[in-house]
Amino acid sequence: MAKRVPKLTPTATFESNYIAQQILGSTDPITYPAIPQVLFSLPRLAQVGITIDEANAEPDGYQQHTIAFGQLMAYGYQNEPDADLRVVLNNQNQLVGAAVYGMDAPDLINALVMIIDQRLTAADLQHMIFAFPTPIQGIIDTLLPFLVQHEEVTAPATMEA
Repeated sequence: MAKRVPKLTPTATFESNYIAQQILGSTDPITYPAIPQVLFSLPRLAQVGITIDEANAEPDGYQQHTIAFGQLMAYGYQNEPDADLRVVLNNQNQLVGAAVYGMDAPDLINALVMIIDQRLTAADLQHMIFAFPTPIQGIIDTLLPFLVQHEEVTAPATMEA
């Protein structure tokens, strides 16, 4: 079957669940979420959504940023100064694609899948509390300035005892 989505085990699982719903009477067309792809090399490579090449082909539709998180964050315990994240944003500054280079790429790309699929904004992310210090929390902190460029962000609500 010719299709544009990656032919991966998680995709096959998604499709089998869709088929089961069709057998049970659903008539909804299949709609694929963002599908991450990981190359389990050393170090790891991962991507999701709009690729860097696709964004380069449409420079007016997308902007790209590179986050050298291996240098920016305290990743000395992993000794990965070359680790980086390339993000693709649409004209509304929503994350629509990402490519990660580094040993934490599989976990980081999974977090980025949720940001893409849920269309989370900087304000949404600032109202969440992540474990600290973790690579995911670090990536989100460095991603926020790019997401907030045209968005008004409110201060997080405080909790009262």
